[in-house]
Amino acid sequence: MDEPTANLDYGNQFRVMCRISDLAKEGYSIILSTHNPDHAFLYANRTLMIYGGRVIADGAPEEVLDAQLIRDVYGVDVHIEDYHYSSRRHKLCIPIDGGVGKHR
Repeated sequence: MDEPTANLDYGNQFRVMCRISDLAKEGYSIILSTHNPDHAFLYANRTLMIYGGRVIADGAPEEVLDAQLIRDVYGVDVHIEDYHYSSRRHKLCIPIDGGVGKHR
């Protein structure tokens, strides 16, 4: 799927990603492209980051996606926050001070 949530509002992005997640639980293999790191943290079990035509990260999102990688690829300063709510645990990507990096 090539950016299945592009141009959708927040609610419809959520519904589409939930449906895709349900398909994966039913046994379908899902290959999805996204420019949103939170999609990887929330829904993926494996992330392949491609930049400049080459693979620069491959593995579980919580292991390979970090603030430096996000800055290098998107030019945005972020904080990667561990999020815990009830039994759910995952990471979130939060822009810092508007997120615009001074390095670009």
